[in-house]
Amino acid sequence: MSENLWGTLPKPDSVRTPLFLLREQAEILTEATQGVLVGTVTTIPQVGSNLDHYLKIIAPALNHYSFSVVNVSHGMTVYPVTVIDLAQSMGYEVRDEKTLKEILKKILSSEAVHKVVGGLLAQSRDAKPTKG
Repeated sequence: MSENLWGTLPKPDSVRTPLFLLREQAEILTEATQGVLVGTVTTIPQVGSNLDHYLKIIAPALNHYSFSVVNVSHGMTVYPVTVIDLAQSMGYEVRDEKTLKEILKKILSSEAVHKVVGGLLAQSRDAKPTKG
């Protein structure tokens, strides 16, 4: 029988990862717009063991046009994270989940993001074929 040289491995704690929080907000956007807009999260591993997560808004009626709202980048220890507000080209360094949620709320509820959402909703409505 093999000997366990790892010792007692740590258990995942109660911290919700940035990826979890972004996926949660993507689902909320999809539900709030009844699927007219779809929230999605793409993860891209970077050299040096960082992960970059992008929260995007997809407009299926507009040939799946996508708009990247926010980028969250972190290493394997999860926090701290770097948050980039892609709508306003602003960056934040975040040390914990509570602050990450506050920054995400600030970005997602901003006038800049709401203008994009409103524009995509209107254009998606008008892109639907009319019955005649």
